[in-house]
Amino acid sequence: MKRPLGSIAIVGILLVGLLGSFAWAGAQSNLFEGFGRVLDEPWGVVETIDLYLGFAFVSVWIALLERRPGPAIAWIVALMLLGNAITLVYVGIRLWRFGSWRKAILVGANG
Repeated sequence: MKRPLGSIAIVGILLVGLLGSFAWAGAQSNLFEGFGRVLDEPWGVVETIDLYLGFAFVSVWIALLERRPGPAIAWIVALMLLGNAITLVYVGIRLWRFGSWRKAILVGANG
């Protein structure tokens, strides 16, 4: 099977960028204090709602793609704790496993 190495590289670059932003922000301030300041602003509340609605959508998508509930639950818990870095890891693994975007994000092993 030919792997979409360019697509996997893009996912990897995005993941490294996201993890780098985590490291930068962590060096600047405490996570919980920063989150408290975000929630003090109306747009911070809106962005947080938007983020968690996105997590809910990705959680449903993962639950639909995974054959067994155990792995689906593990991915969803990781997503809720670690954010979209987990989405990038999940997509990268599926791209590697299934070899195309269509199979990785729409059908996979189910079709």
